[in-house]
Amino acid sequence: MDDKEWAGLEKNIEVLSFELSQEEGVLDHFNLQNLFLSELKYLSQHLSEWQEAFISALSDHLKESTEDKDFVLESLYLFANVSGGGISSEESSTIRMLSRRLGLQA
Repeated sequence: MDDKEWAGLEKNIEVLSFELSQEEGVLDHFNLQNLFLSELKYLSQHLSEWQEAFISALSDHLKESTEDKDFVLESLYLFANVSGGGISSEESSTIRMLSRRLGLQA
């Protein structure tokens, strides 16, 4: 992820953490935002260690929570295009693979 993509990701996390923080029982906006950022940094630095387990867990979750499928698919496209420069062929390939493995409608 380049600096522009990371900056765009931070903006999206800021919005998401604010929206989630409005729900009762959720951490405050800044704590939630920092938690998301630290977790994403860790995951991006250790991709090979967590990727398969994460995909498997998400697939299991989506089998039980089909209403989340649209959100996940939309998020894939949102994060792939976070820099505003379009979606690369590598990102498109990854979206297709994840859509197939997660049972999403691409």
